[in-house]
Amino acid sequence: MALLRPFLNDAESVAAALLVAHGSLSRTLACEPASMRRTPGMTEAAARHLASVRSFIEAVARERLAERPLIGGTDSLDLYLRATMRGRSTEQARGLFLDRKNRLLRDVVLAEGTIDQCPLYEREVVRSALAVGASAMILVHNHPSGDPEPSLRDVETTRKLRAALSLFEIILHDHVIVGDNEIVSLRNRGMI
Repeated sequence: MALLRPFLNDAESVAAALLVAHGSLSRTLACEPASMRRTPGMTEAAARHLASVRSFIEAVARERLAERPLIGGTDSLDLYLRATMRGRSTEQARGLFLDRKNRLLRDVVLAEGTIDQCPLYEREVVRSALAVGASAMILVHNHPSGDPEPSLRDVETTRKLRAALSLFEIILHDHVIVGDNEIVSLRNRGMI
């Protein structure tokens, strides 16, 4: 891994060990520097560097995302979600809050969970939407298992959240689930 060469004498061996330990490049970049440091030969500086690389990738994806409306599963939205959500070891729910022209106002982490669930409270989502002055939102969460198929709980959460947001004339455009190699849109599946 060329990113590690300036920081490590045996960058190739350490990079290989990181990939074995975490399973993929995206999972490696998504983990905390302290977790990376457990790999033999890894240094604090190299771990911080990889964390900054992930931040850079996310910033570039966010910049591309801000240039256009987010409705309809744009390539820039997919790129952004892959950069920010893929490879996480626990579930995370985020709200992409949109203005009247469906452009991103703010990406807010709404909840952090465990390896297979993430509690999401409608009240807190509505509060976040109102705080940023959103007209609409896209709910996004990841499945650490890598399988983005929606669960019955995902569908029920979507239904409840849509009803809660509608009381304040905020549109829930989509609920997107990010897996390892696929992104599923409940809207595209006719589930919203």
